[in-house]
Amino acid sequence: MEYFGYAGKILSIDLDRNSVQTLNLDISNAIKFIGGWGLSMRYVFDLIEPKIGPLSPENPIIIGAGPLVGTITPASGKIVGTTKYPISGIVAGAMGGTNRFGVNLKQAGYDQIVIKGKAENPVYIKIIDDEIEIHDARTFWGEKDTYQTDEELRKTYDSTGGTICIGKAGENLVKISLSLVDKIGTLGRGGLAAVMGSKNLKAIYVKGTKRVAIKSEAKFDEVVARIRKSIMSDENFKNRQIFKLGWAMVGWESYRIVFAEGVWSHQKLDELYGVESFLKAKAKVSGCSLCMYPCKASYKIKDGEFIGEGTETGHFTCIGVLGQRLGLTDYRHAIKLIDVLNRCGICFYAFGAMVDYVTKLYERGLITKKETHGLELTRKIETYLKLAEMINERTGFGSVLADGWEAILEKTGIDPKVQYTEGRGIVRGSDCIFDARFKGFDPSTITEVVCPRGGQQPWGYFATSKRLVPVEAIREDCEKAHFPRDSIERIFSPFNHFKFNPGRLTKHVEDINAVYNSLGICALYQIAGFMNLEVLAELYSAATGIDTKPDELKKKGEAAFNLNKIINVKAGFDRKQDVFPECWFIAKDTPNGSVELKDYYGNVKIERGTAYKVLDEYYDERGWNIETGIPTRKKLEELDLIRFL
Repeated sequence: MEYFGYAGKILSIDLDRNSVQTLNLDISNAIKFIGGWGLSMRYVFDLIEPKIGPLSPENPIIIGAGPLVGTITPASGKIVGTTKYPISGIVAGAMGGTNRFGVNLKQAGYDQIVIKGKAENPVYIKIIDDEIEIHDARTFWGEKDTYQTDEELRKTYDSTGGTICIGKAGENLVKISLSLVDKIGTLGRGGLAAVMGSKNLKAIYVKGTKRVAIKSEAKFDEVVARIRKSIMSDENFKNRQIFKLGWAMVGWESYRIVFAEGVWSHQKLDELYGVESFLKAKAKVSGCSLCMYPCKASYKIKDGEFIGEGTETGHFTCIGVLGQRLGLTDYRHAIKLIDVLNRCGICFYAFGAMVDYVTKLYERGLITKKETHGLELTRKIETYLKLAEMINERTGFGSVLADGWEAILEKTGIDPKVQYTEGRGIVRGSDCIFDARFKGFDPSTITEVVCPRGGQQPWGYFATSKRLVPVEAIREDCEKAHFPRDSIERIFSPFNHFKFNPGRLTKHVEDINAVYNSLGICALYQIAGFMNLEVLAELYSAATGIDTKPDELKKKGEAAFNLNKIINVKAGFDRKQDVFPECWFIAKDTPNGSVELKDYYGNVKIERGTAYKVLDEYYDERGWNIETGIPTRKKLEELDLIRFL
């Protein structure tokens, strides 16, 4: 069979048996679940038994790239890593940006890599087109960090190849570990690296030289040209600001508020981690493959005690988040710390939140050196570097932090979900990326609670990701995204004095983002207005030859989202786990005044009861049982998923 858009092959690797098998892509599954994230959900349904442990050899890892990855589509560099995550026990797919891996995987001829079992000794997987080998990695294991592993593999084979690498944290099964992709992005906060480590898998290297076939090239090129023209007409593109500052710092005036911790005034945050500091530290702005609107950068420390050092992963808001959370008034110290965490393969969000929390307990006398294994918890860079090393090595107090929030509760007897009111909130073992008190009650914050992974905001990317977008513009975006007419009326009907119903809106936003993640497209492009569901349907139809309308594409995203829910329901998860962080309902005093949980526009204060009514609205819009949060039989019949019950 000839494939278009899709590479057409699934690479199945059994580390127990040291065997490799190439399977044909089942096009019916691809059509139903699009690819990437959705297709991974279809495979993981068959592969994961509900009760298996995340670190057992039976827990597979699936790395997937959607049908637009490997084409000339702008922002088509996303891959997804699917497994049962150690921090939560949830089966989920985590998205990661790449500047080499995704393209190379598709051009090597594969839509998905399925990895099962456990190698007897440390290994890495090498994929060069049809040449797949499992190599001994004992010289890497315990010796090379994530950056060094990437550099060694690309030096050994081809520098244009892509990599997924783990550090010592993954090797030591640290639950707050993650993998690094191409040194530019991260994949799988919540322990994907620990799952790789449990399999004795240090890295994956891939290099492809084939071409992804396009069914209707003229039409595909015409749609791509339209997207490029739209991007080039953007003011930040025309004046080159996007290449000078990157996405995050172009939007600094907004990010400085939504990523605030409430410990510094906006003015102080500007002075310490604003545009001026970014320009001092910037080495270069970079992006994922075929990205015309880059969001990442690399950094170099040009003076001070860490002169000459730097890091290559993330954008400056990440450094600012870590710095303000831990009270680092010198951005150079924050760069040094985040570089160490990147090399170890430790999630900086989780590290910053947990270290801040236990330090507060120590400062208040609620824990002592007895609980910290003799370590004095001070707000100094030396202490933070020591803690990073201890987590990486699983020694002393670091062995507690390595296992996440539940381990802290067991060690201290103090529940962080209740006591950590200064933090952004904890859902399913993960600290939230956004604090709804600063961001507002919108899809980005609601999805942190209802999305299976917990604490994750990317499923909420939409027009509302920008601050204070007029309600008329939000409604227009809903129409462009082909929301059903009756759904639009429900979203914009009166509800608790809100200008829109955030629960009902969140359902549709998640379905749209399921499409982006399944195609392999960065969802930030929809926030900027460069892409929408209509454009994606044109691209998908032209690339694959499978004529698909925007509403049909959205329905496929909804089906994949429901299948992910079914998988986790079978493992025992239901509405009881969809719990709003208690800290969101507590007003937070900040240098800029008291901050309370309010609606998106900051007009209506939201009490606990109202928040859970919003959750009822979300479940009702999804067609799920409001009491249990489980998809109804009627909904599954509508989505042709009844056979998965």
